[in-house]
Amino acid sequence: MRVEDMIPINDSMPEEQLMAIMILKESFDEKARLEEVKALRDENLPWYADIVNFMVSGEVPSSFDAYKRKKFFKDARHYYWDEPYLYKRGPDSIYRRCIAEEDVQGVLEHCHGSALRRSLCYIQNSN
Repeated sequence: MRVEDMIPINDSMPEEQLMAIMILKESFDEKARLEEVKALRDENLPWYADIVNFMVSGEVPSSFDAYKRKKFFKDARHYYWDEPYLYKRGPDSIYRRCIAEEDVQGVLEHCHGSALRRSLCYIQNSN
């Protein structure tokens, strides 16, 4: 497709749109939103909440001393955040999804109690 005539670009910004942008910027208080997110920390969070917060915001918990910070950075290297899931790379370079502690029992029951388990055991034992 070829355009023969030059079409002028309308790059004007009507004042109504400019005011809408200013009002939107004023209504979005980023610091208040971050405080709300940090307040969630007091609730019962999964064990990997600090790692996810670090992956998303780059913040390390202020309660960590020098040793804990060093260990935290060393451990965080092995994790990958793909929203909404956190994965950990194992020593065999396979990524495994992290789950909350209260979900562990259900996952184990599903894997070991299903009909699929029997066929998986047969495949593993036959090799």
